[in-house]
Amino acid sequence: MVEPSCRNQGIGHQLYITLEKWAQAHGASRLNYEISDDEESSIAFARKHEYQVERHTFESVLDLASFDKSLLNSISAPLAIVPLSDINEPDKEEKLYELYRETSFDIPGFAGDYFDFTEWRKWTLDLPGSKPEYILIALNQNKYVGVAHLLFHETTQSMYHEYTGVRKAYRGQGLGLALKLSCIELALKFNAVYMRTNNDSLNAPMLKINRDLLGFSAVPGDYKMVKILTT
Repeated sequence: MVEPSCRNQGIGHQLYITLEKWAQAHGASRLNYEISDDEESSIAFARKHEYQVERHTFESVLDLASFDKSLLNSISAPLAIVPLSDINEPDKEEKLYELYRETSFDIPGFAGDYFDFTEWRKWTLDLPGSKPEYILIALNQNKYVGVAHLLFHETTQSMYHEYTGVRKAYRGQGLGLALKLSCIELALKFNAVYMRTNNDSLNAPMLKINRDLLGFSAVPGDYKMVKILTT
């Protein structure tokens, strides 16, 4: 980032070159760069430095005031859906971690190893706006088979739909849609004004649920741009 009045003087270029050399010195093999898909100058900067678009993530927003609430009663959940706060098992966080770990590998664009438990907890349960009440679990008896995680942003009175995951053996039964509807119901309970979410361009099933079935509207998303570093 460069102060607007100081742009077009080569400062950003020099900062970037220093960053790339530092990354190579520390053994990095690639650099990832996320840019809003409507920031043309940033996209041009990335391309100038030999970045290529790897993924396109779409952002969608649901205006909860105009949401068709009849949808909440039109589809019944095939399994029980309960908030994490209502589960009293001592190992509930470890079981939730395993559910995240299994389902994350099916997200388009996911690569590499998964977090260890401590790191996962930092990026899920400990995120700003996260509470056990905002994490909904689909249960088959005592087995965790699906999850939807919301973050509440008090300053904007909004919910961010951070994650949805369903184990492979339970897909195609409407569980993802039921989790989404449960999240909307929860957001309405907390008087949220709107809900946001992001979806990869290749995640057609989730895009269909959000855009076609639930009425999310498209807003500018993000490009994930990547540069492979030479050694």
